[in-house]
Amino acid sequence: MNGVRERIEQRIADTYKQMGCVAAVECYNMLLGEYSVLLTNRRKLVMKLGSQTCICRKKKMTRLPCCHALAVITKANLWVYHFVHPMYKADTQRRIYNQVVYPMEMHDIATVDDRAGRVVGGDELDDDYKRCNLPLCNRRQSGRPPSKHKE
Repeated sequence: MNGVRERIEQRIADTYKQMGCVAAVECYNMLLGEYSVLLTNRRKLVMKLGSQTCICRKKKMTRLPCCHALAVITKANLWVYHFVHPMYKADTQRRIYNQVVYPMEMHDIATVDDRAGRVVGGDELDDDYKRCNLPLCNRRQSGRPPSKHKE
């Protein structure tokens, strides 16, 4: 058992399909786990397996291995599920949703007045809450602007 749900399994499988862009993987520093990933478009990326970071930043944003990380993990003969963030593991999800989740009351939530562009309501908000003016939603007219030359 790999410990992740089907949806995460599918995302990892889709990322494996993107590994075609990787041409070669070379180890820079085995102690730090730094690898150079050569892409088919001749670009080189640095993948740090020790700190689980890649220069493409997809791993940092999604907390799932990117295709460059999967190429390095495959080359190093490691298990890919060790590099999946614990929040995606089925056990973590089970522990989160094992308790009853109660809905929040929304009677004092502030709203935005579309016409005025101001935050209104929220009587229980403290005085330090900044009620800022939001930008107006003026739509730009489509098409070419009219000519300023009068004949």
